Amino acid sequence: ALLDDKTGSAGRPKTWACIAVGFADGSVKFFDENGILLLSQKMHEDAVVRLKCRGHTGLSLNRGGSDSEALLILYRSALVTVDGLHLAQMLHVCRRQLAQADSTGSDMRTYFQLSYKKWDLEKHEKVNDIDSCG
Repeated sequence: ALLDDKTGSAGRPKTWACIAVGFADGSVKFFDENGILLLSQKMHEDAVVRLKCRGHTGLSLNRGGSDSEALLILYRSALVTVDGLHLAQMLHVCRRQLAQADSTGSDMRTYFQLSYKKWDLEKHEKVNDIDSCG
């Protein structure tokens, strides 16, 4: 996903890339454009089947929290949604904290947890894909 920060020059937001990767242990890890881990969280015990970033061209801190922005995470037996504005804010904080640690030579980082909603899909035989209509 592409993320917009409020920190761009000349009043324009600075855009940067974030890669989300789902793993067999149920964790989702978020990396910056240099492959540095920003955030990792396990939201379910099954393997991640699919990730979808719902929104415009990416997540933004500048759009005032559009309800249409979200990360959808499909597991074999559950669906997890993470609010796009919340995710963008958390990734921005993690990225800024990493930059501060690099500039000061400190290795002190605070680890954050995303809030999310989870739906149980165990009663469904097999779910291959997801999308959201709103």
